[in-house]
Amino acid sequence: MLKRLSALAVVAFLVTLAASSPTKATESVTFQVHLGAMMQAGTFNPATDSIVVRGDFQKMAGDTVDWDLYKFLMAKSTANDSIYTVAVTFPDTAVGKTIQYKFVTVHAGAANWESTDNRTYAITSDASQQTPLAYFNNQKPGLVATINITFQVDMTKMIAQGFNASVDSVYVVGGTPPLNWGYAAGTRMSPSFSNPAIYETTLEFTSVVGGNVEFKLFGAGADPFSNGGWESGSNHSFSFPSKDTTVLWTPDLNVTKASTEPTTVVFHVDMNKAYDGINYKEIKNVKGVWITGSVRPLNWPPSGWPLADTASDESTQIDTSAQLHKMYDDGTHGDSLAGDNRWSLSLTFRAGVSAYVEYKYGAKFDGYDTLSIGGVVSNGSLIDNESTTGVNHSLTLAGASMSAYNHFGDMDPANPGTGVKQIHNGVPAKFDLTQNYPNPFNPTTQINYSIPKNAFVTLKIFNVLGQEVATLYSGMQKAGNYVATFNAGKIASGVYFYRLSAGSFSSVKKMMFVK
Repeated sequence: MLKRLSALAVVAFLVTLAASSPTKATESVTFQVHLGAMMQAGTFNPATDSIVVRGDFQKMAGDTVDWDLYKFLMAKSTANDSIYTVAVTFPDTAVGKTIQYKFVTVHAGAANWESTDNRTYAITSDASQQTPLAYFNNQKPGLVATINITFQVDMTKMIAQGFNASVDSVYVVGGTPPLNWGYAAGTRMSPSFSNPAIYETTLEFTSVVGGNVEFKLFGAGADPFSNGGWESGSNHSFSFPSKDTTVLWTPDLNVTKASTEPTTVVFHVDMNKAYDGINYKEIKNVKGVWITGSVRPLNWPPSGWPLADTASDESTQIDTSAQLHKMYDDGTHGDSLAGDNRWSLSLTFRAGVSAYVEYKYGAKFDGYDTLSIGGVVSNGSLIDNESTTGVNHSLTLAGASMSAYNHFGDMDPANPGTGVKQIHNGVPAKFDLTQNYPNPFNPTTQINYSIPKNAFVTLKIFNVLGQEVATLYSGMQKAGNYVATFNAGKIASGVYFYRLSAGSFSSVKKMMFVK
């Protein structure tokens, strides 16, 4: 009888314990975004377009990747069809964590990421919670106006370089109707009656006052334009006004001289400690790297960056319709050391093409974003992920052979080949200056350095006589890891020294420039 009572007591104790023990809770977070301004501007059509939320929370919430795919597709709110929502379930282990996210619309077959900084939200223990109501690109609905905008571009520089109105033309293109991206859909500009060096066109817009309008100039015709006819750098933009207005700008576009002889260029890109240009996360486990650009055999894809390489032999092709060219890390095609995550490709440019070449790399890696920057949703392998649209590397063809060295994502369009960029991978434990790569080099090389606390930093280049050759950086910098690019194209071959000074820290290293 006592044994039976003991057994019953054990069962009762276990039942009581189970009832009092906390079960594994889940928290539901509803993400919400207001698309009213986009609907007013005609850049989001509820009948045909969609929107997703992406971020560093996706794997935590049961997805296979972060910052990618369509698992968290948002739906129109029943109360207001300008607000889109999606409820995401998190495990209790997410409580107390701060997540980062952004909204991505799919409009007219293209992905459009918010241009804002990553949004953040701290997950609590509440069973049901909402993120603050966000407005896509922080743009609220407002007054809709119909006005005329006159676009005027100062062509003085391009005319002096050889722009010929009898065979050449320029178009204004953009993202707000009636502007469209793509020169075929652009609006041709004509010389002003009052000043032939000013080309202009007037268009009627209906949009939300205060909204952002982005645009660029495209050049077409007989002359070899830089960057394939597209302006370099980021898009121009202005706030949509409530009355007729004129927008005047000087284009970042050049009429360039043609090359005088065939030039073989060996392109090298370092993928170590690289960051992608979409989500600004460190690239890990690179599966492949490709290159494209403005001058054949490089050839900008007309839409997105599909992984389609039609060149039968990249080492000898000099005029091909291939959109992307595969690069190599196996000791072939100009690659000097297999397996070092520095990818290479040798390409030959024929005589007579534009001597000014803009180019860009794209990569596949763990968790790479298949939408890409401005990509086409129907293609699941898009890799325009080195930088934002229009921000490219560049070189000028000269001589029979050249080499181009780049670190993936390291671009300075205002001063191609030279610049300093922070690598966002945490705060280092100590000051450090590494050996430049490549070394010897011709004509560019990269220098990595680290500073563990905010400091006044100088990074300078000296010759063997101790004379200063260049200042790569001089000013305050936040704690972090940095990569500097040095272009030695205008100095003589020989031994040089580079010195990093940061607070009380100083370090000097030697490098060799060989033309």
